[in-house]
Amino acid sequence: IFQYFTYIGEDYVSLVYNDVSYMGGAHPYYCADFKIWDKTNAKRLSLEDIFVDDSKSKLTEMILDTLCRMMDVKGHENMTDAGILDVKDVAPNNSILVSADSLSFNYKPYEIAAYAVGPIEVRFSFADLKPLMRTDSPLYKFAE
Repeated sequence: IFQYFTYIGEDYVSLVYNDVSYMGGAHPYYCADFKIWDKTNAKRLSLEDIFVDDSKSKLTEMILDTLCRMMDVKGHENMTDAGILDVKDVAPNNSILVSADSLSFNYKPYEIAAYAVGPIEVRFSFADLKPLMRTDSPLYKFAE
């Protein structure tokens, strides 16, 4: 496992943990986990720390719509044609990457799609996410 910082802010640090394992079979398994560390409260930020309570369904719709555009698929019901395993499994997760102008949800191989699709990054500008963000989140200032 190795890690690196993607963003270091006054209130938080965005980190990436990369790992590879081989347990036999056709290929090794590569994955990355993205974490946001709240320096003020000494804890990992979760969806609940960033987004308002009723935002999950809207975030899921945004992720699905973006995946459709990324994979050139017309309609959520056709996502399996592009390698998504089951549309019901697509939801915001805590593998979140932060950059100066955007936030992305990241999915490991097999998490929502076939291994051949690879890791998936679904990126949104802070401006697009602002209506769904908690105003007391340390990330909210990027949406202003």
